Amino acid sequence: MLDFSNLTEQDFLDRKIKNLQFFRTRYKGIYDHFHEFQLSRLELSITPGSKDVQILEEGEPLYPTGVAATSAIEARDFVRMFSAKKRIKNFGLKIANKLPGKRFALDLIHKCGQESPVSKRHFEGYVFDGFVPSVVFLGVGLGLHIDEITKNTDIVNAIIYEPDPEFFALSMFVVDWQEIWERFEKQGYSLTFVISSNNNSSEHVRILENEMKKSLPLHPDFTVFLSHRNNISNIETFKGVRDRLPTINANADNFDRQIDHLNQELHNLQKGSPVLRPLRNHFIDKPIVIVGSGPSLDHRVESLKSQRNNIVLMSAGTGLRVLLRNGLEPDFHVELDSDFIIYEILSNSGLRSDNNVTLFAKSTVNPRVTELFPRSFLFFNADTNNVRFWGFDGAISGASPTCTNAAASLAVNLGFRSIFFAGSDYGFFSDQKDHSEDSVYGDPGNSEFIKRFQVAAGRRHELLEVESVWGGKICTRQDYLFAKIRVEDLIRAYRKSDNPPHFYSISDGARIEGTDWVAEAEFPFLVQKINRDQDKLADLQVAIGEGCGAVSLELLKARPAQLQTELERRCTRFVSLIEKASLTHRVDCVRLANEMRLELRYTPSDEGISGQVGVHSMAFQLIWGSTLQFIYLLLAHGLACEDGELDAFFDIWRKYTLQFFYGVPCEYKEKILERPLSGEDCRLFRSFHYEGR
Repeated sequence: MLDFSNLTEQDFLDRKIKNLQFFRTRYKGIYDHFHEFQLSRLELSITPGSKDVQILEEGEPLYPTGVAATSAIEARDFVRMFSAKKRIKNFGLKIANKLPGKRFALDLIHKCGQESPVSKRHFEGYVFDGFVPSVVFLGVGLGLHIDEITKNTDIVNAIIYEPDPEFFALSMFVVDWQEIWERFEKQGYSLTFVISSNNNSSEHVRILENEMKKSLPLHPDFTVFLSHRNNISNIETFKGVRDRLPTINANADNFDRQIDHLNQELHNLQKGSPVLRPLRNHFIDKPIVIVGSGPSLDHRVESLKSQRNNIVLMSAGTGLRVLLRNGLEPDFHVELDSDFIIYEILSNSGLRSDNNVTLFAKSTVNPRVTELFPRSFLFFNADTNNVRFWGFDGAISGASPTCTNAAASLAVNLGFRSIFFAGSDYGFFSDQKDHSEDSVYGDPGNSEFIKRFQVAAGRRHELLEVESVWGGKICTRQDYLFAKIRVEDLIRAYRKSDNPPHFYSISDGARIEGTDWVAEAEFPFLVQKINRDQDKLADLQVAIGEGCGAVSLELLKARPAQLQTELERRCTRFVSLIEKASLTHRVDCVRLANEMRLELRYTPSDEGISGQVGVHSMAFQLIWGSTLQFIYLLLAHGLACEDGELDAFFDIWRKYTLQFFYGVPCEYKEKILERPLSGEDCRLFRSFHYEGR
């Protein structure tokens, strides 16, 4: 640790100049923000001849024993904790399940995990022997503890997070950031700075979460969080990131499903299906009710019946069957999922062949689904890279992970100002009834399909708890919690717009932050008060049609071949990386895993060339989910191996991972470039989950 007794004021000023020069070269954004930064609350207190320094906030010292002394204790404790062989068991070992039917990527992943020596015995935990895979430093202080820890501990990936820019500004006078950075400037290592520009920002959780997503799959299973000074605010930020863990794997579908969905999207676009654009400056004061299939819908459906003429009904996914079984036909229906099972569910929902429902479906929807509706509009989900790949100029943001989320975003983008959630419970009081009785998950009645579907779907996941609309707690599952978090993010984002819509909930489940919950007795009066546009639905249908577009035929012909070339380039780089890697010790697997993580997000030099952005981003999307699974296997099984198991596992992992990257271009060529162009059997689009059942 530094001894400041022989340093002069000029030495501190020179250190700041050196740090700014470093950031100007390596992190231009940090330099731009801090080269003329003015402190307003904090100051660095230097006493001539003293070994330590102090940080003052409005004249009061923040470190009772001095910054250096406090940092030395933190560093000493951390180094001691991870200097010797340590077994960590904070997360269990995830298992890749074998699904029915033949699949390229999933089968390789399953075989790799199944043949691993770790899978043949009881999981004893992950072994860190003299290294730490990933560390998040929550709070910089003056950077002294970070300097000491990174000097004495082998950390493969480090994230330095500081929500208060004044602390980071002061650290420039004291610690040598370039020296710290150089410790990570070697193959397989990485260092990231996450420095907020505003200490009072309400976005600190999302700022850190966004960076943590880039660290997948090092985060969360193999990451250590260290809070400087046990700062309460930073700990709360960490808890916020932890609470949002269900969101981190969003859109990380495996390669098999990505290829299947791209195939379906290509069919849909080649048919000339109209693609929805958000409607600008188009507002409707008639309330719209988005209908999911949560259990509370059973006793709220009568309210919807009584107000049918005063509301617009938009069913979301399995909510359609509930409405139809109660004599209600919605104006709009939304589908987000792309599996063939959706066609089967809709075919068994009671939907009449002469229905008058307008369908909004994600661009990758199974082509058979659009045949069930008289009017169908595709939409691109802004959470995926498909819209950039096809060069289209409109997408729906926040349209995942469930149909309810997509419906909410669509309602806003169609101009509705009063949006109600019904059957969007995101929770349940009993795991024996987590959906409406009239949904595909409820009472099967005499339907053989529903019985078969429920056996295939089964009861899923461990139970969690969230706050209910009544106060107290209600049960939920991880997928429900993810959907709830995302819809709250969507509401929060739209509330910042110039003319924000108002969100209401008539769902008697989990409390949805940002909505006003409406009791059953109050609903009719509120609807009649809001409804001022009795006859605007026909105008809306016209506006939707006029605002739609299509992907150009030129791009439909050119982009698939360009994507093939990009996949070949990316896979060649991965093959080279894996074949050259030396895998002997546990830390080797962490270094290779981190290098693969960085390679996955590598941006080619032609990224700025027109059209290439979409191709690169789509190639990333296709291989992202499965590549993360192979990296996870390398980390989890490599760190869980006993010393005598390492060589055998490394050989197994290398074999199946290389098969994947060698096979990706061939699989893509067969499924996308050489697929039948006409007269396809609908089974071409069978769901991966339900195929063969």
